[in-house]
Amino acid sequence: MTLCLFLAYRYLTGIWKSTLIIWAMILGSMAYFMLFPGSMNMPMAGRGVFLSGFFSQLMTTLSFDAGVMTAFLICFLALSVNELGSIQSMNELLKPPDMSQRITRGSRSPAWEIWRRDSWGLSVLSVTP
Repeated sequence: MTLCLFLAYRYLTGIWKSTLIIWAMILGSMAYFMLFPGSMNMPMAGRGVFLSGFFSQLMTTLSFDAGVMTAFLICFLALSVNELGSIQSMNELLKPPDMSQRITRGSRSPAWEIWRRDSWGLSVLSVTP
């Protein structure tokens, strides 16, 4: 199915190429339900308790999971690198006069600024974009 998506992206034009991911999700869902028809059997949804399983094991205490924190830090680093690459590519495309300042300002994420200011005891309200 993935090969079909690559071929469709190569040969489609216009609105069909723009909406290819939507069509892929619809056709992929239909293919999944045709391959696994038992997955459509949801007796709880018919009784109006569709989300009851979500709230039955809800945690109210804080917990630390090293695997989750590691995954978060790796993803955060990957998104930062992606953002830096996007800024640099737009700088090459637009050629603005203050390129180095844009990269420096863009590489500082708002989450990092909030954490940095809070760790020094400064107010979160003093963060400027």
